[in-house]
Amino acid sequence: MNLTGKFFLVTGGNSGIGLATAEALAEAGAKVAIFGRDPSTIEAAMGTLGDGTIGVAGDVSRNEDLDRLFSEIEHSGQNLDGLFVNAGIATLVSIDDLSEAMFDNLMGINLKGAFFTVQKALPLMNDGGSIVFTSTIGWHQGVPAYGLYGASKAALVGLSNSLAGELAPRGIRVNTVSPGAIETPIVGRLGLPEDQAQDMFDFWGGKSMAGRLGVPTEVGLLVRFLLSDQASYINGIEVPVDGGYLLGKIG
Repeated sequence: MNLTGKFFLVTGGNSGIGLATAEALAEAGAKVAIFGRDPSTIEAAMGTLGDGTIGVAGDVSRNEDLDRLFSEIEHSGQNLDGLFVNAGIATLVSIDDLSEAMFDNLMGINLKGAFFTVQKALPLMNDGGSIVFTSTIGWHQGVPAYGLYGASKAALVGLSNSLAGELAPRGIRVNTVSPGAIETPIVGRLGLPEDQAQDMFDFWGGKSMAGRLGVPTEVGLLVRFLLSDQASYINGIEVPVDGGYLLGKIG
């Protein structure tokens, strides 16, 4: 795949699936902008992505940070050929223990942040471009303590489907990837002891047909394909990347 001359934005592009996607795009010759909350990992990622990479630290739930991101992209003189809306957080908490502040924080990042990222990107996006959202297979199942996170990610599938129709006149395709148990730094950010969170992910990975956890590159290469012109007839779909977990393990 040759993406020379193309320019993409990856939110949450400083680690995990986002970084793997940014690396896959850069390996194919594209220029990339990444956005994330941690300045140190943004700087480290920029060092691996090559010359011409734009890195901006900020919070997707803050519109002023998004304005700063898109101002920098605009000042670079480049238009977007694609957008990977990947920034998000996960928290495992029961409905009894969920506070209003926790609700607002998670929905602010996972849903509000995703919505306004797209809204502010569209004036800089070329017609015929592509948008990909990150959801999760978790919203398909009744996972205890997963309600708020699952709801935020299910909302992204609905948003993606609606935007696929709304943006079709511009030739902009909109799709969603829904990872299963992927070995990323988010494992340690679930609000559980790290060993307990790792055991849970290992269990979910073991329940898939693949019998293991996925790795970020396995998602990143799919996202790269969906962002590229090779996926020009794919629009308005959700693609699970779960090793067959939703179908159930055989044997």
